[in-house]
Amino acid sequence: MHVWRADLDRPRWPGAEGLPEDERRRAEAFLRPLPQKRWIAARWALRAALGRYLGQPPAAIRLVAGEHGKPRLERLAGGLAFNLSHSDRLALIAVAAGHEVGVDVERVAGKHPQGFYERWTEHEARVKCLGVGLTGVAPGAGPEIEVRRLDLGAEFAASVAAASAVGAVRGWTLDPPHRRPVLGVSYF
Repeated sequence: MHVWRADLDRPRWPGAEGLPEDERRRAEAFLRPLPQKRWIAARWALRAALGRYLGQPPAAIRLVAGEHGKPRLERLAGGLAFNLSHSDRLALIAVAAGHEVGVDVERVAGKHPQGFYERWTEHEARVKCLGVGLTGVAPGAGPEIEVRRLDLGAEFAASVAAASAVGAVRGWTLDPPHRRPVLGVSYF
């Protein structure tokens, strides 16, 4: 499994004008500029990461929503599965071939102990892997899903989940303008 990390506050992320119409409408619905900017940057980060696997420019990546809203590639691409999560300025994109994945990241806000956020990201990564939504499956129900916590330091809690053994998790940092990510640094 690969996990791409993107700083949504970095300059040079493209704007909403290059996104498909449905995503531009969603971006326009944001009332505050900073969450809107970060949401748009997260969509471009997702396309940039997927473009690396598909050999396509980010603007060419077309997504559709699954039954419960989980994004998928418009055209099947060799079993490539992915999932996106973002919180505050950080986005994580999990990518795997041949099995479903889920990822969740939450900024530790101090309202709850660190363990609360760790357990929450484990739960959310699991249900995102299943593609059923937060209320769609009880803990322990459904197919076997392996969940692993990611170490992002004290500011964020994060987990990834896979519908098979997770195995090695390799991490990369993705910077705009999507030309070349910083590779070779595993941060988990």
